[in-house]
Amino acid sequence: MKLIKYVAFLFLVLIGISSCKKTSEKMVINDVKNQQPNIIWLMAEDMSTDLEIYGMPNVKTPHLNKMASEGIRFDNAFVTNPICSPSRSAMMIGTHQVKTNSQHHRSNRKVPLDSIYKPFTKLLRDVGYTTILGHHGVMKKGRKTDVNFKSKPIGKWDGKTEFGLFDKYDTFTKEDQPFFAQIQLDVTHRGDWWDDVREKSKHPVDPKTVTLPPYMADDAAIRLDWAKYLDQIEYMDNEVGMIFKELEDKGMADNTIVIFIGDNGRCNIRGKGYLQDTGLRIPFILYYPKQFKGGQVRKDVVSSTDITATIVDFAGVKVPDYMTGKPIFKKDFEREFVYCTRDLWDEIEEKSKAVTSGDWSYIKNEKLEIPYDAQQAYLECCTCDEKTV
Repeated sequence: MKLIKYVAFLFLVLIGISSCKKTSEKMVINDVKNQQPNIIWLMAEDMSTDLEIYGMPNVKTPHLNKMASEGIRFDNAFVTNPICSPSRSAMMIGTHQVKTNSQHHRSNRKVPLDSIYKPFTKLLRDVGYTTILGHHGVMKKGRKTDVNFKSKPIGKWDGKTEFGLFDKYDTFTKEDQPFFAQIQLDVTHRGDWWDDVREKSKHPVDPKTVTLPPYMADDAAIRLDWAKYLDQIEYMDNEVGMIFKELEDKGMADNTIVIFIGDNGRCNIRGKGYLQDTGLRIPFILYYPKQFKGGQVRKDVVSSTDITATIVDFAGVKVPDYMTGKPIFKKDFEREFVYCTRDLWDEIEEKSKAVTSGDWSYIKNEKLEIPYDAQQAYLECCTCDEKTV
């Protein structure tokens, strides 16, 4: 009888220890989860470093100015392709698009990724993040994904039968924390809304006073087009301000990292689609005053895939070996060059490569029969909407 009581006592003790251990594990998990920062990735379409903080004349961007003054401005950030879908594919995986066979514009959309690769949103979801696409308050809701592998915007991901990139659309709440939100700021993408934005602006940019890039012809039509482009940037800056206000109103500003970049260069000559500097160099501002002193300006050479790896690192996830991007804030971060390509773009079978260091670049055209300005149809069209891009 005593033996039975002793065994029963030991059993109860073991249950108690096990229960305490499980409770402790839950507390640790919840504690880690509560410490994870929210992350918002703002991606302005078709924009080079054409902001007031980068010295662009004639444009006013007070909200991005404030973001930079309280955050970090990077002066030498580059995409790996000057066209949207290959560039976005590299960022979504954190790996150069040539390695993942996603370098050709809007190709392979029915072809799953090789099983070694995963969208970085999957990595975030695995550690408890709610992943959100778009925003209820920006133009066209900013839901663009545009990647060159089999995917869908919302749903689960296993890479075999499920190909969803995000959990939900448009809104972030306290219940979603920790959350990651990717928001496209579409207004800077060339489109038929440019005239409407300009007409509704309280202070449209004066075409007569704009300072054109030196390689552009000083013509009235070009001056007006440039002024319209700057009008879109000012509209976009107001959208950034709106998102920051929402964070403040919801009491989530202190624990939210905000990243601002462009997806490729501006849609003008030597910009989008070109391997010259204005097609590859993008604005990049990172705001997280909880961890980083504001007002910093960094001259590091940064690839857009490094931004992906940095987000993964912020979330507390080990950066996979397949990523060509590296976390920017690790002590051993160092990048001398960014390697870029320009491949198939709609009807033009391009094959060009570039290496840029920030101070200089080398461009090689491997199809000599195709002129560098190949009269690509999209660039000949000034009012295309994003369905034709």
